[in-house]
Amino acid sequence: MVAEEHSRGLEGSGESGEIPNTPRAASSDSIHGEIPEGWELRDKDIRITTHLNACKAVEMHRFLDYQPGLSADYDLNSINKEPWRPFRTRPDIEIAELAQDARMNKKQTQRLIKLIQECVSKPKSFTIIDEPDLSKTWEEARKVHVPNVCLSNFCKVSIAHSHLTEDISYEMMGTPLMSWVDMMMSDQALLPQCQFDAVKVEQYNGGAFDRRYNEPWTGEAWWEAQSALPNGAGVFAIILNADKTSLSTFGTQKAYPIYARCGNLPLRVRNGIKHGKEVMVGLMPVVYEHVDAFSQAEYPNFKQEVWVKAFLEILKSIASEFATTGKAYSIEAISRWLYPFIIILASDYEEQCIMAMIRGIKGLFPCPVCLVPREEQSDLSKSWRLRTTPWMQQVFMDTVGMTKEGRNNVLKGYGLRAVENAFWSFELSDVYSALTWDRLHAYHIGLFRDHLMKEISRILAAYFGSQGAAQVDANLNNSPRWPGLTHFSTLSTLGEIADASKFEDLSKVILFAIYPLFATSKENNSEPYHLLMMLRSYLDLDLFASLRNPSQKLIREGEALLQEFYTRSKKFLDVTTNTDKDWNFPKFHSHTHMFRDICRKGATVNGNCKTFERAHRPVRLNYQLRTNFKNVNVQVYCCFSFDSEWDEILAELEALRKEAELDDSAEGGEWIVPDYPHISFGSRERQPSPISDIIAKSPAEFKAAFQNLNRKIADRLSEAGIAQSHIHSFPVSQEIREYHLIRVEYESLDDWARRTDLIRSHTKFHGHERHNCLMYQVTNSTVSFGRLLLVFTVTYNGVAQHLALVTLFDLRPSVTNRARDANFDLIRVRQRAYSDSIVIHVGPILRAACLTPAWDCDFKDEYILNCFWTPTTGYDRRNCGTEALHGEDS
Repeated sequence: MVAEEHSRGLEGSGESGEIPNTPRAASSDSIHGEIPEGWELRDKDIRITTHLNACKAVEMHRFLDYQPGLSADYDLNSINKEPWRPFRTRPDIEIAELAQDARMNKKQTQRLIKLIQECVSKPKSFTIIDEPDLSKTWEEARKVHVPNVCLSNFCKVSIAHSHLTEDISYEMMGTPLMSWVDMMMSDQALLPQCQFDAVKVEQYNGGAFDRRYNEPWTGEAWWEAQSALPNGAGVFAIILNADKTSLSTFGTQKAYPIYARCGNLPLRVRNGIKHGKEVMVGLMPVVYEHVDAFSQAEYPNFKQEVWVKAFLEILKSIASEFATTGKAYSIEAISRWLYPFIIILASDYEEQCIMAMIRGIKGLFPCPVCLVPREEQSDLSKSWRLRTTPWMQQVFMDTVGMTKEGRNNVLKGYGLRAVENAFWSFELSDVYSALTWDRLHAYHIGLFRDHLMKEISRILAAYFGSQGAAQVDANLNNSPRWPGLTHFSTLSTLGEIADASKFEDLSKVILFAIYPLFATSKENNSEPYHLLMMLRSYLDLDLFASLRNPSQKLIREGEALLQEFYTRSKKFLDVTTNTDKDWNFPKFHSHTHMFRDICRKGATVNGNCKTFERAHRPVRLNYQLRTNFKNVNVQVYCCFSFDSEWDEILAELEALRKEAELDDSAEGGEWIVPDYPHISFGSRERQPSPISDIIAKSPAEFKAAFQNLNRKIADRLSEAGIAQSHIHSFPVSQEIREYHLIRVEYESLDDWARRTDLIRSHTKFHGHERHNCLMYQVTNSTVSFGRLLLVFTVTYNGVAQHLALVTLFDLRPSVTNRARDANFDLIRVRQRAYSDSIVIHVGPILRAACLTPAWDCDFKDEYILNCFWTPTTGYDRRNCGTEALHGEDS
């Protein structure tokens, strides 16, 4: 075909048409550019260049003074002292919470209210009279708490389609997107946080500026859109998510929600759970019926046409005058013209195909973003011509008037369907550019779950049998538990996992569980070995994709990682025995577009569907508990409106409860370490205990570490000059106060935000013993790892000393595995004997560290740093943590 030949002609370089994945900006690689007069340029300085339309001067910031994201007067964690308003009292909302949690219908709610009225002893504290009164209060809550669209704007639209002699129609629920835009622009709480102008963020490092990409307005797409606008005009950036979800247990009933986010808000606001989060703007019809009325070739076109017509109902309010002429809004007492810009379309591959109007996985050109031939998707070394709206629209229009067969053949040569694309009507937005690489679907439940994990299971069974599977299960079960990381005990139940995020967790630990088997399997050219190498490269890429503030330099390193992954995948394919598996699938190819998306739309988190997954849960619950299972879209949509303001009120209530807990001096409070405000203790024992009791009740595994604890405390205080050198031990009757938690706050080297690690030492935390590992500063130039065995304070000369008993990982590992570890870029450390434990002051603790036992070590004293879960230094190409081990500031 002509189109196919045209696409294949792009394999070369230069004038042959190769399209580079990542745009290069010369200004980011040099110091040439505007520097304010009198500014003394220092390493790590930040330069902010705002789009010329905004008429703003270049800003320079010292790195330590730079606070991206929220304005100074906006407190993300501010506490509303009466979050139950407009509910009249706190008991009112607690009763309403019970009804909401149970997903009661009106009859059940009325019965609950009646029972409470009969039983309540204080009539004035509970003021709700009946269900209409509750609904009326909900209406007031909607106005007060949520920048959402009022129910009066929710509409039911019939989507009609004429086919032969039959008129087919589907119903959808939606709201004009313009209503949501107006509501956002009238919200005085959120408006000061909105960014309407494109900016370039650059950091001065090593004699040159390196551009950073984080928020959507830092990318090239926003800059290009604003360049097409009149002077002084800004952009209202829209992020849309479309992802079909199952409502029923067996997946027979599905919903197609459409969510909108305001891309002008900072990430922590728009992806949060409070004010400014996503809003459902539509429920699309799910087409099941009328299969027999169409041919096999026509039915997919019919389904996509229904979807497009429904989606257009949501978009058309902003596709008319707003898109072409803009609209004036008052922003900080200044009238500003804004134009809508769909910057990100976040969805899975199926929805991307619909929005791009292509034929999908079986088409000749299955990528919605570029024209890669179907049989070339596994080749990651080539670039292909990118789709654009003008080009695809011209191809489509050129086929108008052709015969049905002739038109189909021409469109097939571009992967297009014979349905006009609704997104072509937008002036600023290009649908193919807006389609965004999604880390959740492309990696965690795509490349990893559906392909790499299945190959791991296949090879595990074929090469190592049931004994190998039992060993891997044991390794998983005995792996350390970690805050926020799902603990796995077996691979046999993977088919039962419904939560997509759990596969992300599994990818972080599976390498260490299979490493003793796969890495030592005969020769280095074996199938298990090369699959393990491929998995290692995948984890490097996933770690890169998790960055929230990547620089242009890091993006180039990421592109090199992709080529290394491709090289390793080819070596695996050369030795695999599973010759029936075809690796030419869209999600293998899709991450070639990840780097371009970062440069154009900011960090991958901006378009990650994982951040929308939480919105599906109330939709499912409402279907199961609050509908009659008929015409569910209308009922689910209305219920979602109630859930929106309810979630925000509950978030405020939870914040109020936490504040009360922190103010309480009882167990579970927080105690900041003097002179070290970034470190605090938590989970305090009610009463101090003698050292002898602490030694006596110490866990059997760590008995040796607790021996001579009184002497180790005295040694620590003597070394610090706190106690006199002649004091060699405390009496075992000396009382100390035990804690079970250390909170360590630190600055992320990725996005420069403040993060908090929880390091626990507990004999029975949620039924399991927990002794987390940590990283701490030994000298100005070295750091070390240690396992936390005890956290305590001891009072000496009237001053409380904040100390910890740790066993160190500072011995040299055996040389046996050194070469193999180097091949997989793994860091192995070795633990001291427990009897050599020491007491340290907690001040030098830098952060937590996730260390996994090296299952191939005969002496059980070697551990491997899990750098994929807790990257110690933000992002390091090879060894996350090696810089810190050599003394770099972490």
